[in-house]
Amino acid sequence: VYDVGEEGINNVLVRLYLDDGDGIFEPGGDDELLTSMLTGDNPSTTEVEKGWYTFDVDFGPTIFHWVEIPASNFGTGQPLENYALTTGDTIGSNPMYVVEGQFVADRTDIDFGFARTGNKQKKTVYLGTNSGARCPGGELAIGANGAAVTYCFRVTNTGSFYLSDVTVTDDDLGVTQADMTLLSGVMPLAPGASLVYYYAATIQNDLTNTATASGNPTDENGGDLPGLENPSATDTARVDKVAPAITLAKTVYIGHNSGADCPGGEVATGGSNTQVTYCFSVTNTGDTYLNTIQLTDNTLGINQANMTRKSGATPLAPGASIVYYYETVISSTLLNTAEVAANPTNAAGEDLPGLNNPSATDTARVIKAAPAIVLNKTVYAGHDGGAGCPGAELATGANPAAVTFCFEVQNTGDTYLNDISVSDGALGITRADMTLLSGSTPLAPNGKLVYYYEASINQDIVNEATTSGNPTEQNGADIPGLSNPSDKDTAEVDVSGPGIQLDKSVYMGHDSGVSCPGGIAVTGANGDSITYCFVVTNVGDTYLDSITVVDGPLSIDQADMTRLSGTTPLAPGAKLVYYFETTIA
Repeated sequence: VYDVGEEGINNVLVRLYLDDGDGIFEPGGDDELLTSMLTGDNPSTTEVEKGWYTFDVDFGPTIFHWVEIPASNFGTGQPLENYALTTGDTIGSNPMYVVEGQFVADRTDIDFGFARTGNKQKKTVYLGTNSGARCPGGELAIGANGAAVTYCFRVTNTGSFYLSDVTVTDDDLGVTQADMTLLSGVMPLAPGASLVYYYAATIQNDLTNTATASGNPTDENGGDLPGLENPSATDTARVDKVAPAITLAKTVYIGHNSGADCPGGEVATGGSNTQVTYCFSVTNTGDTYLNTIQLTDNTLGINQANMTRKSGATPLAPGASIVYYYETVISSTLLNTAEVAANPTNAAGEDLPGLNNPSATDTARVIKAAPAIVLNKTVYAGHDGGAGCPGAELATGANPAAVTFCFEVQNTGDTYLNDISVSDGALGITRADMTLLSGSTPLAPNGKLVYYYEASINQDIVNEATTSGNPTEQNGADIPGLSNPSDKDTAEVDVSGPGIQLDKSVYMGHDSGVSCPGGIAVTGANGDSITYCFVVTNVGDTYLDSITVVDGPLSIDQADMTRLSGTTPLAPGAKLVYYFETTIA
């Protein structure tokens, strides 16, 4: 028992029956089962055979024997699964039987041949739609969502029989051959021949889909061969929905150290010609490899050819990063943008057609700083815990004068300021001796610190205070290359001595005080008209108010007099002039 053109088949059950004389094969009926055996090696030879069997029987002129290959041999897992019975090249029925019409002493040429039924399914896929012109495709097609793809289905008859009623189904795509287009081949499908179908679709998601092909074994005219199972085969193809993506993180930091501090920050601040390093971190955030990375910074006038690669390699794997750095100096305040683009590829760096090149941008900023500071020093009379700050440029008080000095430090530059110092040499004090009224350090641009200092002054003083601060970042970190800005301001205290002087005079006549001042004395008769003049002079260095002028002998005060000139409060050096008209008594 052998496969046509090949070696024998072992373990096939073969049975020998004795006919009951009617010439009709009746297993399990009137025909007698004489013996059975499994095919294998012939023990009577030194060679090793396969598929061999032998029966010793008595033949006679009217004795018929039947040799049967039972149907059980053709079941699943059995030695003749997917085989069909034949003699030579002719397909016969099952079982094959041999009728000996005459006596034969020995019969050694009774052979049974078996031919396998089968087909092979090959499913492939490629990007694009062109009526199947590129079939077969490959095992994998990679494309973006909505990309056009073509599935190819090649059904090949790998058996010894023709195949008719060939079906092709793809449950994952929800299609059968009725939905496909036949590219080549005819049915019945001859041994070794192929049917090729194609089906156009689009990528919606990642998909590993399986197609199944089956056919009915027939003769060359499409006639069914009973008793044969329909061969079937499966194959898969895969589409990978990809979304290539890229991000760029551009940062900057102060100094040159071969990119050791990459990544930096979003902003770096320094003076003119301060050394800075730009960092460019390109990350593959998609699901394809990326190659031919193009990194440019038009503001700086550079691309990756001008940069130094710190880490990473191309093709850039999903999730991986490549880092470049570029060293330069600050020449101006600058917000500059870098751009990156790359080509989606496979792991070998080969282009994945039909995909757009992802791109990204990012910025970093350098600030050419101009730190500055202003000190406003003022003073006012009295002690009240700094509530009167800011004061004025001058405070006046009697000796000893209780005064409060106010020191307002304002950041008028574009950096933060820290380690701020305030000192007043004339008073012999520093910031440590003062009380903070408001503000905090590091002092932000336009921010203010207000200190006050309470003192008693016993002499006139014009004193100068100075301040300075260190330019820093917001966190107080020093900005290298910048000088500390400084400023100074003064305030004055006048220790006052209030004084008043009264000059009284008299003259003959009444003229509404026009002739004031008069003289020391006048001489006249009883009843003559006279005018008294009273000149009050502020000879001190304070203003004077609530001024009273009293003349006891005349029994008058300022309420009885007429003011000729002057106002109150009476300024230092100013005069009030009163007159009083009466007669000599």
